[in-house]
Amino acid sequence: MMLNPYLNLNGTTEEAFKLYRTVFGGELSSLMRYKEMPGSERFSESEGEMIAHIALPVGGVTLMDGDTLESTGQKANFGNNVYIMITPDSEAEANRLFNELLAGGGWRCRWRRCSGATCSASPLTGPAYGG
Repeated sequence: MMLNPYLNLNGTTEEAFKLYRTVFGGELSSLMRYKEMPGSERFSESEGEMIAHIALPVGGVTLMDGDTLESTGQKANFGNNVYIMITPDSEAEANRLFNELLAGGGWRCRWRRCSGATCSASPLTGPAYGG
């Protein structure tokens, strides 16, 4: 299993990752702008240039980020802008993690299937934080 930090920033992702590459070194393993996404015509020209997803391997983890778009109802605030991406080794493990994270109540957790199963949960809204 892998745990990776996922940040959400309000339009400063590209600037932040230039700094992270300078500090940590390495090459980006992923970079997608909103204009490259299916349905991108709904974004303004400036929103299209913002980062939908970026990833930088650092040591044994991958630091990931994406700009939030207020036009889609997203806004990163201090306290809700860091997530942990969990990449289980199997679908069975993904189901177990998903169900256990939800069992405590209050978690914002979703399943997303790409090349495997990913469950992302925000601990700041979970039972450990009174949420």
